[in-house]
Amino acid sequence: MLEFNQNFLILGIDASNIRSGGGLTHLIELLNNYNPETYGFNQIILCAYKGTLDQLPNQSWLVKILIPSNEKNLLKRIAWQRFKMIKVFNYEKCDLIFSPGGIINSLKIPVVTMSRNMLPFEWKELKRFGISFKTIRYMILYFVQMKSFQMTNGIVFLSEYAKNKILPHLKSNKNYTIIRHGINKRFFSRPRTQFALDHYTFNKPFCFTYISIINFYKHQWNVVSAIHRLRRDGIPISLKIIGPKYAPAFKKLKKTIKNLDPNNQFIEYVGEVPYTKLVPFYHDADAFIFASSCENLPNILLEAMASGLPIISSDRGPMPEVLKDAGLYFDPENIESIVQSMKELVSSTKLRTSKALLAYDYSLEYTWEQCASETFLFLNKIALQQSKQGSI
Repeated sequence: MLEFNQNFLILGIDASNIRSGGGLTHLIELLNNYNPETYGFNQIILCAYKGTLDQLPNQSWLVKILIPSNEKNLLKRIAWQRFKMIKVFNYEKCDLIFSPGGIINSLKIPVVTMSRNMLPFEWKELKRFGISFKTIRYMILYFVQMKSFQMTNGIVFLSEYAKNKILPHLKSNKNYTIIRHGINKRFFSRPRTQFALDHYTFNKPFCFTYISIINFYKHQWNVVSAIHRLRRDGIPISLKIIGPKYAPAFKKLKKTIKNLDPNNQFIEYVGEVPYTKLVPFYHDADAFIFASSCENLPNILLEAMASGLPIISSDRGPMPEVLKDAGLYFDPENIESIVQSMKELVSSTKLRTSKALLAYDYSLEYTWEQCASETFLFLNKIALQQSKQGSI
């Protein structure tokens, strides 16, 4: 049982680079599940931009500090984050800073960071972007994050895979923990009745759904090619692709669709859908495919599991760690491998039923309540350690 310091502990949160997506969801859920009497910090001082602050809960223990936008002046933004934010945390007498974005802006106050992005640590994946600003950005991010991880007093990893990839790069032992994100309750839906393949026709085909950004390491074009081969073999199957797009990768996807499905008979690209409106796209699918080759903790895969879907997945990264034996796996760079996994899944009603039930059961382990509890207990532990070291 963690023994809390009886003194007045204050936690600072640097949310300066959290504006949308999974990072914002994570921050909102952490604060929604926070209780000062349970987790030991009497007050939280949080610095963020207005758009982020507006979406966070209003609580007596939460002090929101607005970061001036300076949208048109990058240097001013960086200067405020690097220098003035630390003055705020010092003025508020914070005992610990939590930086869920993974970048350290303090040398005077103990800091805990979080590992979110695996692309800077996956050279093979970075090479897919060629010589581009994106590659340069991720290379810079690698050095910035490595420096932060070296300086931090504690690291939160989202998966065993991320921990095993990053820890060997660090020169000194670090306090670390693995804390998995939760799943929003609205995604949960028990697996539905599965129908035999002869229930489907080319007019009403069995539909795979793939939700993710269109990007080089997501391999949507290989999935399109696999769908085309199965239809050519007489299997009534289709694909719905949902997500924002990275322009160079989307160009490759459009070319593949134009070559294999010029009349848009079996491939549908829906486009970007707001996070709050994604649920029906999961619940209306017959099965889910996830062909990414670079992830830290694939929230999309977790949402598909909670939605009660039969799933086939890339065998790369943390996907087998998350999905375990509840799905079929393939090599995302090998079209034939994708074809075989798809064919095996659609051909067996029994297999689809058992895998969907197993995936749903595994998804129940991912709760935001548990994520918040483990996070704040770890932060309190580091704050107490640093406090004791400072008093020696």
